[in-house]
Amino acid sequence: MMLENLKNEMIIFFKNPRCRNKKYKFKDLRKFACAVLGYKTDMLRMVLNELEEEGLIYVDSQGFYREFPYILGLVQGEITVNKHGEGYINDNDNNKYIIHPKDLAGAFNGDTVVIKKTKKMDHGHVVAKVEKIIKRKTGMLVVEVHEKDGEMVLEPFSAKLDGPVIINGMAMKPLVDGDRVMIKVGLKNENGSYYAGFIKYIGHKDDPDADLKMIAIENNIAIEFSKEALAEAEALPTTVSEADKKGRLDLTNEIIFSIDGATTKDRDDAISIRQKGNGNYIVGVHISDVSHYVREGSKIDAEAFKRGTSVYFPDHVLPMLPTELSNGICSLNPNEDRFVLAVEMRINSSGKILNYEIHKGIIKSAYRMTYKKVTKILQGDKELTAQYKDLSPMLFMMADLAKILITR
Repeated sequence: MMLENLKNEMIIFFKNPRCRNKKYKFKDLRKFACAVLGYKTDMLRMVLNELEEEGLIYVDSQGFYREFPYILGLVQGEITVNKHGEGYINDNDNNKYIIHPKDLAGAFNGDTVVIKKTKKMDHGHVVAKVEKIIKRKTGMLVVEVHEKDGEMVLEPFSAKLDGPVIINGMAMKPLVDGDRVMIKVGLKNENGSYYAGFIKYIGHKDDPDADLKMIAIENNIAIEFSKEALAEAEALPTTVSEADKKGRLDLTNEIIFSIDGATTKDRDDAISIRQKGNGNYIVGVHISDVSHYVREGSKIDAEAFKRGTSVYFPDHVLPMLPTELSNGICSLNPNEDRFVLAVEMRINSSGKILNYEIHKGIIKSAYRMTYKKVTKILQGDKELTAQYKDLSPMLFMMADLAKILITR
């Protein structure tokens, strides 16, 4: 409550017409807030920091405090930096500003900064320069170690800094040329450098997955699971237990199969189809019941929530779940009992869904099909048709239904 009161007092002070456009040293403000009003010095510092972050006051390079000087062409806001290193800010009046890479002054994406407008325009944006970084969003930065003139230096990947980055000598000692590390960068020091804290070692530039890691980090994609989540995953069963089968619809005698890419290991859905004498289709879609193993509030749940999805690269996958689940007990592997949420739909010959039911079920996938094999069968490959003689009629039935649905 006292902080809020002091904050209001300082807002009134700076907005007083007699104080506008005047500059004050900290000792002047301390005299008013502490000697006159009776507040403590540390409280005043906290309040002034808050007012600066909120864009209500401005502290210049000489340490003078004043009401935020819009008259000097300054604008405060959160900067968005794109992959080309260009910064963008929109003000409250929806004026658009662009900051070229050379004028970022070490600002990262998401930082709160003060910019100064110029009279130049660039593609409908007012060109501006970063005057001051008010607050880092995270300060997280990936750098690569390089040997230069006999010394190890840190070169940022996705940011432009106008000064050297310095981390603790003990953290630098084991690093070699080509190592990549994550650091947390603070604001600029008086000597023009940036002091940073060592966060973690990522790997060497020559590692087989070096580029994949960089793409993931630069797009805020989590690479590793926490130790707690991995411990939970290792403790999970590798087979379906008889006790857990109770209350589930047994579909293990039906011909159910998956269709995925040739290298897919996490098979999370399977399908089935049959046709009744009246021409209606019974279509089954069977989704792996991950929720049976991943409980709300668990460490695995938190990791999955953070990721949102698995991320697919041309030859690699960063899974949403630890491999014990995604490739194991939650993968609908052939000839293994697996828990699913099953949707059974009744569709007539014109493609209208007549009704559907959702069950907690158990399936045993009969086949692990690939897109390539299915396509060849539908194109008339006799060898594959003979090899999958009990499945081929179902594939043609699905193709017929697909045409009906597309037409509808």
